[in-house]
Amino acid sequence: YDTGMSMKRTVQNVLFQLYIIIGVYAVASALIMGMSVYNRIDENHLKNNTNILYIPSGKSTMFVAKKVADLTHTDSLIIYGAIKIMDKQIKSGEYALYPHMRGIDIFDGIDTYKVKQRKVTITNGAWYGHMDKTLATTPYIKSPVPIPRDKVIWAETYFYERGTPAKDLIVRMQELHLATAERMWQNRDKSLPLNT
Repeated sequence: YDTGMSMKRTVQNVLFQLYIIIGVYAVASALIMGMSVYNRIDENHLKNNTNILYIPSGKSTMFVAKKVADLTHTDSLIIYGAIKIMDKQIKSGEYALYPHMRGIDIFDGIDTYKVKQRKVTITNGAWYGHMDKTLATTPYIKSPVPIPRDKVIWAETYFYERGTPAKDLIVRMQELHLATAERMWQNRDKSLPLNT
């Protein structure tokens, strides 16, 4: 009987010690992971590479978490990032990086879809050949196509995300022209001898 009780107590003591070790390890890991979100971007990365984090279309949560962890040289950020954006539909695009940015700031930008906006300007009086060249030489516009000659577009600065198809941008230019023309027509001087 004493041997059985002694063995049972020994097993209980071992299990208790094991639970304590696991608990301490879990708390320590949580603290390390919690503090790691405040690690800043390696500024040498910004100098030597780019100030943009690009996430291609269709990439997984783990891919994104690993990219952010690489920027801060903090592997524990992979777990935090995977949990934070696990249930999100990752929006592909470019996310701006700044000096002194922390891992948590990068994940917040991804979580709230703060995608970098690029811009292209169509100048007043530009002829079609010039506008076509502008679109063809603007970075990261997908599949540049000539502007249709049967449509009028509005000269303006347009913002777009990396990978935006040129045809989508052209449609926006045409829609802005129609909306602006309609607004100008409605606000015209009613004494003018114009019916249409």
